[in-house]
Amino acid sequence: MTKTTCLGLLAATIAVPAAVACGETQKPDPATGGSSGTTVVAHPPNGPVPSATPAAAKLEAGDCQKLLDDAQSAMDAERIAVDKECKTDDDCMTVNAIACDFKCVSASIPKNETKDWEDNLKQVNTGSCQKFIEGDCGRHTLTNPATCKDGAKPYCQAGHCLLK
Repeated sequence: MTKTTCLGLLAATIAVPAAVACGETQKPDPATGGSSGTTVVAHPPNGPVPSATPAAAKLEAGDCQKLLDDAQSAMDAERIAVDKECKTDDDCMTVNAIACDFKCVSASIPKNETKDWEDNLKQVNTGSCQKFIEGDCGRHTLTNPATCKDGAKPYCQAGHCLLK
């Protein structure tokens, strides 16, 4: 056996177990019933790659409601904190302010307060909302006093940003 052949066999011997250990599976060769040497990465079809952390326990509806209420209270408090004076309608922008379900317009804030708003949003997302998601709370029907106002336009009235 030549030195090149020996190195090639060594590399192949190391690569196949490493590929299998890293979540890859070998595709069988239909002609030989063995391995063709190609690998296929196994990932969920339409989702994130699973993490190595164990799944969180599913939470009961009461626990989920408390997390949602806590998250919404934080969002509402931040909306009050960023309620700075506006002068024209152009000073205002819409935001998605329904905690743990940021899919619809529900408030208006001054544009110059965007950074503070986004910082608070990150805290809510990594706090109560992360626990909400990990606890599979979406399976419960919960109440949230915030309502969607999609299609609403921001405007400035008496120095405050509102939606119409």
